[in-house]
Amino acid sequence: MFVANLDRCTASGAAGDVIPGLRVRSRIIALCALTSLVTLKGCGGGDGGSTSPTSTVAIVDVTPATATVNVGASQQLAAAPKTSTGTLVAGKTATWSTAAATVATVDATGLVRGVGAGTAAITATVDGKSGTATITVVALPVASVTVAPATVSVAFGSAAQLTASPKDASGTALTGRTVTWTSANTTVATVSGTGLVTAGNAGTTTVTATSEGKSGSATIIVTPNSAITFAASGRVVEAAGAPGIAGARVTAQDANATVLATTTTDATGNWTLSGLAAGTNVQFAVSATGYVSTLVAPTPLSAPLAVESVPLVRTSTASGGVSGRARDASTNAAITTGIAVELRDGMNAVTGLALQTTTTAADGSYTLAAVAAGTYTLVMRGAGYTQTSRTVAISGGATLANADLTLSANANANQWRAVLTWVSAARDLDLYLTLPGTGSTRQQVYFLQPGNCGVAPFACLDRDAAAAPGPETITISQLGTGTYRFYVHNYNTPSSATDNSLMLSGAQLRIFRGATQMGAYSVPQLPGTLWTVVELDGATGTVTTRNTIAAGAPGDPVATLRAPDARASRSGKTDPGLRLP
Repeated sequence: MFVANLDRCTASGAAGDVIPGLRVRSRIIALCALTSLVTLKGCGGGDGGSTSPTSTVAIVDVTPATATVNVGASQQLAAAPKTSTGTLVAGKTATWSTAAATVATVDATGLVRGVGAGTAAITATVDGKSGTATITVVALPVASVTVAPATVSVAFGSAAQLTASPKDASGTALTGRTVTWTSANTTVATVSGTGLVTAGNAGTTTVTATSEGKSGSATIIVTPNSAITFAASGRVVEAAGAPGIAGARVTAQDANATVLATTTTDATGNWTLSGLAAGTNVQFAVSATGYVSTLVAPTPLSAPLAVESVPLVRTSTASGGVSGRARDASTNAAITTGIAVELRDGMNAVTGLALQTTTTAADGSYTLAAVAAGTYTLVMRGAGYTQTSRTVAISGGATLANADLTLSANANANQWRAVLTWVSAARDLDLYLTLPGTGSTRQQVYFLQPGNCGVAPFACLDRDAAAAPGPETITISQLGTGTYRFYVHNYNTPSSATDNSLMLSGAQLRIFRGATQMGAYSVPQLPGTLWTVVELDGATGTVTTRNTIAAGAPGDPVATLRAPDARASRSGKTDPGLRLP
């Protein structure tokens, strides 16, 4: 572009005058002056339409360029848009973004908040130009956990919410931390993953919240709920021959021996006590004239309770004894490794002081002598087996022989096993399992269809027995989705609403999960031939007690019977035709 120099374009006024350094005519002088005016306007300010290099954003500086923040804490960032020469450009607004929102977030003002441990790039953008800061988020270690409230009293069946507060070493609450909840005794209270406590049976337990290895706890006191009541029933029998004892007194007590209710047995030895508050740990004192009294150890009352038949022995000054073998529940073979044997006073007395102890011999046998007449609990335990117990009634001057006890071998925590035993030698009882099939079809495992634990249905009959004391054993190696049900059937009398054989059999079913006994169930004292014992939820592992006998009464399970077929089972029995729900 030609630019005139005003100093050199000063005219003298006459044509032909000489401008220093240049000889021009007057019209050239005029052109020079005009050109100079045009050039001055182009170099002026706001009307030219072009952008000044001093207002263009070339870089964006973010400060601080690096920062470390704690989870839950914040850090303010600033963005400075600048020209290529480093001059700050005023009046510009930055747009903020994060490359890792799970680590750190940023708002429209550049305020960064730590979310989770890690590193995140935070970017500020102005007119298409960007700058970043590197933010490192660290989690302050949890130094303590506080659970509130510290003590909760709640009635059976009710719920209470607990809150856990993880804190750092200075006592400042920490957010965004994972907390796990556990209950020391799930029969007293359970707790969800959010800290919701649901009350079970009366008693005290501790609920613990843990975060990053640090724990806090609350004491949960569960009380009986008088607004919900259940009945307990059972039978008092003569130990020898098992006839019922009429007029025996049965007194329900709480764990502190406070009397809750009392009754006497009818002509057949049966008894029922109603109106017992749900959640009570109820024990039963049983006595009769001319017999040695006994105590049934406390049992949590969370449903209608069928108490195992209570055997009483005649009073005697002579001592007696008991002998038998420890047997494997799956094979009925004698256990050859040493099994500890303990004898305790009363029924269901699985803890506390043992009156006598011994260890089984190499052939699995044991003998306890010089035992006072009475009703006792025999407990066995040994390496590789789950502790098991049974009731023994020892008469004065006699030794109770063949008091065998079947022990379930420990399994992995996902394996379930049901073990059926009974007393009446004249009865053949069969254990049945129904389980989910295809669609609405259900499968059965029993003596004629033993199943398979290695492949579907992942359930199998380990042993079928045709006479007392059994055992019959079914194992579930792998649970599927759906409902599993255990039944006991009287093979000798396939279908009857009045037959008492099952009721008088002394049958007991024990359910195990891995190395833990989940429950022991005694046959209800009602006529009938089909005992529905428990249901098992395949998805959750929850065991629900049913404990009813099919006797034609409303609410009893209905068995679909068909004509027995002649197919022989491995034990030589024919199919009774049960098709169970």
